[in-house]
Amino acid sequence: MKVLRDGIIWLGTRMHPLLIVGLIVVLNIYWGVTLAMFGAEFQRVAGSQPIDLQNVSGIISAQQALAQIATYTSETRALYWLFFVLDTLFPPLVFTSFALLWAYILNRQPGRLFERLLHSPLLLIPFGVGFFDWFENLAFIVAITSYPAASTETALQVGLFFVYLKAACLYATFLVTPLLLLYHGFTLLRQHSGGGGRQPLQQR
Repeated sequence: MKVLRDGIIWLGTRMHPLLIVGLIVVLNIYWGVTLAMFGAEFQRVAGSQPIDLQNVSGIISAQQALAQIATYTSETRALYWLFFVLDTLFPPLVFTSFALLWAYILNRQPGRLFERLLHSPLLLIPFGVGFFDWFENLAFIVAITSYPAASTETALQVGLFFVYLKAACLYATFLVTPLLLLYHGFTLLRQHSGGGGRQPLQQR
């Protein structure tokens, strides 16, 4: 994880902020549209959204998920495999882009606190969305392919456990990002009004 964190710091402190923001916007729009289109097609075939996409307004129970899996046909299972591949590849990319923005902002704040935060596990929170999504996806695909084995419900329960961990990282990402942006905007205004600036941490 240290290698990943250092890589995020290296990229985030060297990329132009507009490029980072553009990357966040493009990736999130692309992934959001892809999920919406795929979800609609899956619902047309299966009569319901993929299990993963139903955990938005509230997390479904293992029993509810099991009841849906029981209705899956061979076409549905094949379609879920495609979803498994897509949902394994894109979330880490989409949410790690937020970590790049965090690294950029933290690197430009004065004080040792921000330097410590820059080199702390904080930067891994956005990546955690995709990281826990990997295990969620794996557990759900095991449940789907193993049905009607007795282990199916256990696999669903494991998957739903990772849904909660993913949700915690997701909400933390959406909470911390605007706070950092507001604080960064405040420091820029203060520096501009005072006529001063500061040297980024990574260039000291």
